[in-house]
Amino acid sequence: MNQLRIVADCSSMLISTQFFRFCKAVEHFYYALLFSSEDYAASAADAWHSWAAQGFHLAVREFPPAARPGDRLTLDSRPGRTFEVTASSNNRGALTRLCELVQEVEHARAALPSGGEEVRLQALLDNPAIESRLLRPVRESLTRSAVAGEAGQAVRSMISRGLSALTNWQIKSLRAAVE
Repeated sequence: MNQLRIVADCSSMLISTQFFRFCKAVEHFYYALLFSSEDYAASAADAWHSWAAQGFHLAVREFPPAARPGDRLTLDSRPGRTFEVTASSNNRGALTRLCELVQEVEHARAALPSGGEEVRLQALLDNPAIESRLLRPVRESLTRSAVAGEAGQAVRSMISRGLSALTNWQIKSLRAAVE
């Protein structure tokens, strides 16, 4: 099984909700990258709609319904001031894309403007590397799959929440590597 190890150094330990949001962002971005890949092009509409119907709440513990057994992700996490999240899957390509995205988020995080969460989020959404690695592939997959309206908005909101979680103001650095 392939593993992506993410280590976050923080100024202080994240409260449990922030920590869970970080972990959920890792999971959500994995599946967003997976469902926007060529491997799911033929079944993307069903994948996106069934996942949106399931919901993106922190309490959801089930795999997205359309995720193939070999593509399912498991997470292991260790909280602390310096915390680790290990994402495991048989799909090395999706884990590698997720690793590259986390590295780009870290690069962007270091240059985020001071200000509130909305200012920081907008800077991330405007970042060309995040656009090319996450936002464009997801947007193109949603468009090709005719996923619009409430389901499309739910996916976009999930991405915004995830980007905010990965760039929480207490996080001082992120390191990610596929092992």
